Amino acid sequence: CFSRSRDFVNSLTHEGESACYLAAQRGHLAVVRLLLKAHADINQLTNDLSCPLYAAVDNGHEDVVKLLVGKGAEVNRTHTSSCWTCLHQAVYKGHSDMVRVLAQFCNLEALDDHKITALFVAAQYGQSECLEILIKAGANVNTQAADLATPLLIASQEGHQACVDLLLDHGADPNVSCSQEWPQFPIHAAAQFGHISILRRLIDVTDRVCDQSDGMVSPLYTAVHSDQTGSVELLLKEGYSPDAQECITNLGFYSPLSVALFNATSKPVSESLKLLLAAGASLSSEEWTYALATDTTDLLELILEHRWIPRPETLTTNYSASHRQGKLLFKLQE
Repeated sequence: CFSRSRDFVNSLTHEGESACYLAAQRGHLAVVRLLLKAHADINQLTNDLSCPLYAAVDNGHEDVVKLLVGKGAEVNRTHTSSCWTCLHQAVYKGHSDMVRVLAQFCNLEALDDHKITALFVAAQYGQSECLEILIKAGANVNTQAADLATPLLIASQEGHQACVDLLLDHGADPNVSCSQEWPQFPIHAAAQFGHISILRRLIDVTDRVCDQSDGMVSPLYTAVHSDQTGSVELLLKEGYSPDAQECITNLGFYSPLSVALFNATSKPVSESLKLLLAAGASLSSEEWTYALATDTTDLLELILEHRWIPRPETLTTNYSASHRQGKLLFKLQE
């Protein structure tokens, strides 16, 4: 009789949902407590790999979460096709009080299928309160995802100022390379997406080795490529060289100015191009040749405001088509 009763209380719907799961999903605390007393399986998985605890977390039922955790529910099991834990989901939903409870029991460094931790999720979605809780609980602020992105990079990309400040104030390293394809730092993401206040903060803490050093990439490249005028202006004002470094290997371009000219196919004279020329960017023979060969005079007139035309023998007629028509070799954040 006892066995039949247990089988009955753990019977499932066609979706694999138990009575305990449905009660937890809807926040029926008294029902969940009664079912557990009747020996309901607290960790029963549904067909889509959810469970009572995950359902309670997802729907924000903090009292049910506390009950289930207190009764020994598995807190570190992965759920859904993305392999998120309950902590990942609580952070994503911004349930800060729930995160505070789960952080006492969960593995703070549990990874999803992209090797992303709950702290990374907090930085990505701007959940600053959850981020602070996880930091204080001891979560690693310099964790890296499968593609080497860091929480600081993703927060800088998404424009979450509060998260950027929290991370930097608690030891996040702004000089960790965050890409397998090129030496990308958080400052590149902030420059690319035009998050000026974040960019200003990162300029102060980012090693200037990325400005002109060989093998590195100036953030001017990403700012110019996205025509983020504010970013270009701030970087130049803070002393970043308008010529940067040659980045043929990493990016496929000689200078930020060549990127601006590459973008000129859709907009002959961009604001970024104007700023670079005004800041004293050097023109190579290829760039002079391109300016002289264009159908419109806007570009040449702009250049002549800042430069003299060089002697004819210094110009080359062997203008590289790949310089103007080649695609970027680096992967920008999406």
